Amino acid sequence: MNKLEESVLHISIIVIALLANRKITYEFSVPKYAFITLFALLIVILLLIEWSKKNRFELSLHLSFANLLWFIFAACALLSTLYVFQNNRFYFRYSIDIALYTLLTAFMAVYFSNRARSRDVITRLLLTFLASGMVVAIDSLLNFYTGTSIFFERVGNPFYRGSIRASVGNVIFVTNYLGMLLPVSIYFIISNNYGWKNAKKKEYVMVKIFSLVYFLLALTVIAIGQTRSEYIALTIMICLFAFFYLIYRKNKEREEAPFGGQLKRFNRIIFVLLVILSIVVLVVYNTDNPLTKYGTVSLFGRFAPEVFASNAEERLLAWLSAVEQWKESKWIGTGIGTYQILAIEELAKVMEKHPRFLYVWNNFKRTHNDYFQVLGEMGVLGFSTLVVLGVLLGVYALNRFKRLQSLEDFLLFLAMSLGFVGFMVQSFFSFPGHLLPNSLLAIFYASVATGVYFNPAENGFLSWKITLRGFKLAVILVAVLFTVLSTTYLKWNYFLSEVYFKNGSGSYSFLANLDSEKNRLEQLEKTLLARLDELENLSGPFVNLRPENFKIENLDPVELEKRRVNQIASIRNNLVSDLGKVRNGLKEIQQLQQQHSKLAKENLLKSVRMNHTYGKSYFYLASLALRPERINELTGALKAAKTSVLTQSYDEYQRVIAPQFRSSDLLFLIDLKRYSPNSVDENTMAYLQAILDSCALFKTSLLSFNERNTYKALAARYATLAGAIKNLRERLSYLQQDETGRMFLSKLDGLYEKYGEEFIDWARGTVYRLPGSWSRYPEWKNPDTLRAVRGEDIYRFLAVQLASFEPLTSDRAIEFLQYLARREIWACEAMAAKRVWAVPDGAAMVLLAAAHSLKAQDPVLSEQILKAMQEDYRPSFERIVTELQRLDLKKSIDEYLSQVSNAIERILSEEDIPSVRIKSVRSIVEGLSDQIESQFKSANWKIAIDNELAAIQNGEVNKVHTLVSDLPNAMFNEVQRLFANVIKDQDRLNQAVQEIKSVVNSVPLALKLWERYSRFVAFYTILEEVSR
Repeated sequence: MNKLEESVLHISIIVIALLANRKITYEFSVPKYAFITLFALLIVILLLIEWSKKNRFELSLHLSFANLLWFIFAACALLSTLYVFQNNRFYFRYSIDIALYTLLTAFMAVYFSNRARSRDVITRLLLTFLASGMVVAIDSLLNFYTGTSIFFERVGNPFYRGSIRASVGNVIFVTNYLGMLLPVSIYFIISNNYGWKNAKKKEYVMVKIFSLVYFLLALTVIAIGQTRSEYIALTIMICLFAFFYLIYRKNKEREEAPFGGQLKRFNRIIFVLLVILSIVVLVVYNTDNPLTKYGTVSLFGRFAPEVFASNAEERLLAWLSAVEQWKESKWIGTGIGTYQILAIEELAKVMEKHPRFLYVWNNFKRTHNDYFQVLGEMGVLGFSTLVVLGVLLGVYALNRFKRLQSLEDFLLFLAMSLGFVGFMVQSFFSFPGHLLPNSLLAIFYASVATGVYFNPAENGFLSWKITLRGFKLAVILVAVLFTVLSTTYLKWNYFLSEVYFKNGSGSYSFLANLDSEKNRLEQLEKTLLARLDELENLSGPFVNLRPENFKIENLDPVELEKRRVNQIASIRNNLVSDLGKVRNGLKEIQQLQQQHSKLAKENLLKSVRMNHTYGKSYFYLASLALRPERINELTGALKAAKTSVLTQSYDEYQRVIAPQFRSSDLLFLIDLKRYSPNSVDENTMAYLQAILDSCALFKTSLLSFNERNTYKALAARYATLAGAIKNLRERLSYLQQDETGRMFLSKLDGLYEKYGEEFIDWARGTVYRLPGSWSRYPEWKNPDTLRAVRGEDIYRFLAVQLASFEPLTSDRAIEFLQYLARREIWACEAMAAKRVWAVPDGAAMVLLAAAHSLKAQDPVLSEQILKAMQEDYRPSFERIVTELQRLDLKKSIDEYLSQVSNAIERILSEEDIPSVRIKSVRSIVEGLSDQIESQFKSANWKIAIDNELAAIQNGEVNKVHTLVSDLPNAMFNEVQRLFANVIKDQDRLNQAVQEIKSVVNSVPLALKLWERYSRFVAFYTILEEVSR
C-alpha cells in the first residue's frame, strides 16, 4: 500500500466517523454513505492507475472464506430484490440501492484483506480509528454534561442519555463505536511493537498515553450512556480478552521491544493505571455524586425489572414481527430494506396473536436485531449464509489463536476479533450494521483479521490464493466498476434527496407556525374591531365614558367633556394603532406563507423527482396539496377550461402520484357544469380534487414510507370527501326532473358510497395497525377528557368522522361502530393488563347514541345492539369501578394544589415579596381543596352523559361536560387575581403569570382518570337502564 493510498484511507476514516451536519440531513449516516462511496471510487481509480503500470493483464488475490461468504450474502441481497420487483416495483430502487451497497462492502472487504499486508499499515489505520473515537468520546461527554456539541449548537438537556449523539447520531451506536475500539486501545497499551519502522520512543509513549486516555473516556461514555446491550457486549469482550490472553500467551514468541526494558516497564505502569482508573470510573458512576447528578446515572438502574421488562417486550415485538415478515417469502425474503415499510403490517399480526404487546408498540423502522432482520428481508438463504459466516469466523479465530506464533500478532488479532465480537453482540439487540462508522470499523476488523497478513496463502486456513486473467479478470473489473459507480450514484442521489426533503420539511414546519400565528392575529383583529365598535357605541368596558357616567369631582363641565373626548380619542388612537400593527402583521404573514409554501413545494418535489422512493416527501406533499393557495390555483385552471386538473395530470403534485393511484373520479363534473351551469362552481371542483390528490399522495407515500398517521389522515380525508359529495348531492336534488340529471345524481351517489367505503377501510386499518400504545402516543387516547373529545382519542375521532357524513342508524354505520367499540374494548383490556390506564369510552357514546336513534326505526335491532353493548362493556365496567375506588380524589387535589402553591412561593420569592404575604397566598390556594373536592363529588355525571348523548343525536358531537379541563382555567384566574394583589408592576405581573401557567395546566393524571372513570361508570349505568 503506497503512501497516497494510505493517506486516502486515513482521511476517509476521519470523514466517515466525524462527518455530521443536522442542517443538511436528519439522518447522520446519509451523508456518510455518500462520502464512503466517493472514497471507494477514489481508491478504485488509484488502484487502476497503479495496476495499469504493470505489463501483465492479471491479478493475484487472497480470498478467504469470509470474503466468499460475504459475496454469497451480497448475492442473496440482490436475489431478495426480485420479490420487491414483483410485489412493489415502486420501492425496487431503494432495495437495489442497499443490495448494491452490500456488494460494494464485499469488494471493500477483499480490498482490506489484500492491501493491509503489514502490521505498521494496520496499526496506523487502527490508530486513526482510535483518534476518531477520541473525538466522539469527548463530544459525547459535552453532549451529556452540557447539552452542547463540537459539531452542533444544542443537542438536548444535560444529564440526559438521549443527548449523547456526537457525530454518530444515537447513544446506542455512539457507545457501540467506542466499545468496539476498547480492545484496540488495550492492544496499543500493552504491545511492545506496532511494526513502525524508525519510530521514536516518544511516539510509542504518546500512543500509549493517548490509548489510556481514550479507554477511560470511552468507558465513561459507555457508563453514562446506560446502554444495557453495550454493557453486555463490554462484559463479554473483557472476559474473552482475559480468557484467550491467559490461555494462549505462554506459547507465543515474544518480539524484542524496540526500546528494550524501558518500554516494558512503562507498559506495566500504564496497564496498572488502566486497571485502577477503570475501577475508579465504574465506582464513581455507580454512586451518588455530582458527576452522576446524585443518582441520575446508574450502571444497574437500567436493569430495573419494570424498565427491563418493558424494553424487552418492545424488542421481542420487533423480533416477532420479523418472523411474520419471513413467512411472506421464506427462501429469498421480502427484499433487503423492506422491513421499514412492512413493519406496521407485521407488528399488527403479532399483536393480534399476542395482545400483551399493545403497550410497547413503536413505529419501528428497524428490527433491533440484525439477524432477525436478515431473516425477514433475505429469507433462509441470507440468514443461513450469515449463520455459517458467524460459525466459521469463530472456528477461524480459534485456529489463528493457536497458530499465530508472534505474541504481538496474537494481541493485534485478539483485539480486532473482540472488537468485532462487540459489533456482533450489539447486532443482536440493535442495528449497528446499518450505521457508519460502526459498520466500516466492523468490515475493517473482519476483513483484515481474515486477510493476507494473519493468514498468508502459503499456510492459509480456509483461504485461497487466486489469479485472474483474461475474460475472468475483465468480468471482475466490470463488476467492480459497475458496483462502485452505481452505488456512488444511488447514495449521492439519496443524500441530495434528503437534503431537499430537509429544506422542504423545514419550510412546511414554518408554514404550520405561520398558520398558528395568523389565527392568533385574526382573533386579535376581531377583538380590536369589537373594541372599536364598543368604543363608538360607548358600550361594554367603555360604558363609563358616556356623558352621564363620566364624573370627576370639582371639574368644570366644559373641561370634563374635553377630557372625556380626549380620553375616547386616545383609546381610539391606541386601538387603531394596534389594529394597524395586526393588519401589517397579517400582510407579512401572507407574504411569508406564499414564500414558504413555494419553497416547501419546490424542495419536496425535487426530493421525489430525484428519488421517488423518498416516501416522507410524499407525506408532506399530501398536506401541502390542500393549501388554500393551491386550491386557488386549481380553481383558476378550471376556469381556464384545463380539464387535466380532474385527470390528475395538471401540476407537479399530480404528476408525482404513483400511476396505480391516479383517478378521474370527478371528470364528469365538467359535463355536469355544461348541463347545469349553476350546479357546481370551479372552486368546489378544485376543493374536491385537492382532497383526492391528497389521498393519492398519501397512498403513494405508503409504497416507500409506512407511517401510522397516514392511515388516520386517509380516513379523515375520505370522510371529508364523502361529506362534501353528500352535501353536493343534496343541493342538486332538483336535477331529478330528467334522465340526464338523474344520471349525474347517480354518479354522485356512487362516489358517496365509494368514499364512504374508503373511509371505513382506512379507519379499520388505522385501529387494526395501532389499536393501543397511548402510553407512548398520548394523542392516540389522551386522559384529558376535553382533548380526547377534540380529536386526541382515535376511537372517538373515527366515530365522529363517520357521523359527519353517514346517518348513525344505517347498517354500514352500525356495523362499523360495533367493530370500533369492540376493538377499543379489546385494546383497553390488553393495555390495562399491563397497568396502563384504559377507558373504552371513545366509540361508546356514538354507538349508544346510534342505538337510541335506531329505536324509532327498528326497536328489535336497537335492543340487540344495547344488549350486546352491555355484555361487551361489562368487564371494563367492573375493572374501572374497582380502579375508581382505589383513587384518592382528595389526595390528588392536594397534590395539584401543592405543586401550584410551591410554584407560587418560588415565583413570589424571586419578586422579593415578604414571606408573610407569600404564606397568605399559599394558604388561600391550599385552602381551595375542600371546595374543589366538593364540586367534583357533587357532579351529576349521569345528567352530563345524557345531555351529551342527546347532543350527539342532534349532530353536536363535540359537546362535553368536564371538570378537570375547566380546573386549570379557574385556578389560573384565581392565581392571577392573587398575584395582582401583591405584584404592582404590570410587566413583572405579566411575567409571573406566564411563568405559573405551565404549572397550573399540569393537572395530575390521577385527577384526569377520576373524571374519565366517573364518566364511564355513569355511561354504563345509563346503558344498563336503557337495556332493560
